[in-house]
Amino acid sequence: MRQTGANHALEQAFLNDLDEKLWSSADKLRQQLDAANYKHIVLGLIFLKYISDSFTHQQEKIQAELSDPENPLYLDRTFYD
Repeated sequence: MRQTGANHALEQAFLNDLDEKLWSSADKLRQQLDAANYKHIVLGLIFLKYISDSFTHQQEKIQAELSDPENPLYLDRTFYD
């Protein structure tokens, strides 16, 4: 599905605004913390992002397996809806 120019422009504006807010927040946080402590916060956030992405990937994989009639784990939705 292709995005229209207006939708793409709105999405890009949102991402740019989010990027600006995240950098501003990081700058404020860095001003109040020693570099040795700041790295623990950043590494924790990177770990949380990794776990979130891994969870999403695994969830999509499981959903694909459950919806494939050839897979032994297939669940027919007509029995559960």
